[in-house]
Amino acid sequence: MKELEEHTIPGAEFDSSERDPPPQCHPGTRLKIVEQTQEFFDNYRDGKRLLWVVGPAGVGKSAIMQTLAEIASTPSSNVMLGASLFFSVNGRDNASKAITTLAYQIAVNHHPYRQFVHNEINNDPKLPTKSIQMQFRKFIIKPFTNHGIYHEPKPLLILIDGLDECADKEKQCQLISLISNFSLTHPDVPLIWVIASRPEPHITTTFSQAGIASSFVKQEIVIDSDEGRADVERYLHDELKKIRENLPETRKLLLYVVSKVLVSRYIGTTYCPAGVPMISRL
Repeated sequence: MKELEEHTIPGAEFDSSERDPPPQCHPGTRLKIVEQTQEFFDNYRDGKRLLWVVGPAGVGKSAIMQTLAEIASTPSSNVMLGASLFFSVNGRDNASKAITTLAYQIAVNHHPYRQFVHNEINNDPKLPTKSIQMQFRKFIIKPFTNHGIYHEPKPLLILIDGLDECADKEKQCQLISLISNFSLTHPDVPLIWVIASRPEPHITTTFSQAGIASSFVKQEIVIDSDEGRADVERYLHDELKKIRENLPETRKLLLYVVSKVLVSRYIGTTYCPAGVPMISRL
């Protein structure tokens, strides 16, 4: 596993200390979007295996993806978290390590897959440094199709957040093509993919291609929506409530500071007789 770990993106998983504290949905917000995503997971046997969560910057895509990862990591979830990859321009943007990062996390969580990866790297030690296409073929297609490595009752979930923050636009499009083609070609494989990104032109164009458009479900997050306005209202209400509840303590602190300042000023003035100890001036 060490040979593979050396070729991963550090801190890219949902529970990494490098992302602590991670972006999270405020309690009671984004419920509809999360619910719709859960329905997508429930219907994976009858539908598509790729979900594209798309929206402009600042609408909460990463928080939603974090929530999905946390839910999927619990025993009661209807899916099993296989891997999560949170791209970021702040050092987590190496597209060449995307597949190896996903493979490493799946191997950590799934013993049969771990043994498979170990054997593959023993046979070809340079595999983690090869092209994305080759890595996808060896680490995803081969084990989950030819070898049927996964036999759990729940589908395996793979999350990729911030695809647009990946450093190489061409590799962003390659990842979309590889995943969508895999989903279409192998509909019986219990792998569910969720990709979140901004609606960048090259990403939108790739998803719109004839061979890809039929492979995914689009979950668009818009800024000005009824749910968005309700979420903002709830957030402001809860935060103002916190301020109101903490106000008495704030007043106490303010009175304490003011009293200390006044006392310090008083015992240092000339209004008291000279030579009198400071403690006596009180």
